[in-house]
Amino acid sequence: SSLDNSNNHHQNSAKIHRRRRLVFSSDVEVVPIPMRSEYSNRIKERMYSNRVELSENAQRNVVEFEAEGWDASTVLDDENQFYRCPLTGELIHPVHLAYFSKGAAGGELKEGER
Repeated sequence: SSLDNSNNHHQNSAKIHRRRRLVFSSDVEVVPIPMRSEYSNRIKERMYSNRVELSENAQRNVVEFEAEGWDASTVLDDENQFYRCPLTGELIHPVHLAYFSKGAAGGELKEGER
């Protein structure tokens, strides 16, 4: 009916007008950032990844992205979707839990540990 078409048009128009907008503040604070060479070795080791860490992170990211169907729109980003390690507090992607769910190394998941 024409009433249905009118309502659909109104709903579609409303969606178009509700676009999110990005607005930059004119008030800014300039904070100098030291060059990498200005940090001590201890600080650099904590701030920057070495070759091995970069490789491990890249491999982990591939496994996680594959588990999400190679689709960026399905990437897990909600803290509640991850397992929290009770020892370190680190958030762990569910794809890595397959190892533990099979009882390997004596690790078992409990429902309340997510």
